[in-house]
Amino acid sequence: MSAVISPDVVGLEVGPSEVLVDERRAMAFASAIPDVDRRYFDTTRVGGIVAHPLFVTSLEWPTLRDLLASVAADPEIRGSMRQTVHDVLFHRLIRPPERLSTTATVLAVHDGFAGARLIFRIDTVDADGHPVAETHMSFTLLGIRLNGENRSLASPPDEPAPPQTEPRFAEDIHIPTHAAHVWSECAAMHDPIHTDRRAALEAGLAEPILHRPALMATVVSHLTRRLTDADPSPVHRVVFRFAAEVTMPCVLRLHVDQPRHAAGDGGLLRVPFSVINQNGEPTVSRATLFLKPRA
Repeated sequence: MSAVISPDVVGLEVGPSEVLVDERRAMAFASAIPDVDRRYFDTTRVGGIVAHPLFVTSLEWPTLRDLLASVAADPEIRGSMRQTVHDVLFHRLIRPPERLSTTATVLAVHDGFAGARLIFRIDTVDADGHPVAETHMSFTLLGIRLNGENRSLASPPDEPAPPQTEPRFAEDIHIPTHAAHVWSECAAMHDPIHTDRRAALEAGLAEPILHRPALMATVVSHLTRRLTDADPSPVHRVVFRFAAEVTMPCVLRLHVDQPRHAAGDGGLLRVPFSVINQNGEPTVSRATLFLKPRA
């Protein structure tokens, strides 16, 4: 009999997990991408360095890992999980040193055609309780049914459909053989399926795969270099929709459409993009970066 998942998982929570973010950790994360912009490394800058926007994923990882262990204790459920959406809203940049706390919650579970869909919310706040980042992640549990009615604590934010625009530019992203090893150590996100071929094969993968946050951070760095002169401060939100995994080494192709302002976005600039792997398969599709006006 196939495993099922109960709607009672909704409301499960892990955290808060408190971390003192120092300059060393923030610089190590930028090195993992790698993004060597001086904003991430020059400790003599007025106001000091800032962390890369996607640095928040390294803070989220321990609470997400522990929440996944609670929700998917059954190996069949854990093996069925495929992340489909990663949506991050950035309230502000992280400026080391500062103490931050992260909490992960199961926001909703719905039945779907391919299997149940789990939605997690992860909140990172500062020492005064002010929001720093808010993340929503969606997972499809292939072949796993929901044993009960759909349940949710709240609705996740809308996943914007990218506007139909003309292509703006395309460029290659080179992912070296050691990318996942560097990411695991510098971003402090350890899972052997990314670095150990034996573990990857045992998990049903053909080869070790790149961490999804590593792909996200790399893409955002490519986008900001082209669109904001590498300034991370305009980055307001990014929505990734995942498809094929990334194995290493490889050359990915980033396709970016013409940015445009959309009604109701409060002056935000929408930048639609996608990523194609070396086999011509979509790795990221119908994704959007939202940029605030530069100060």
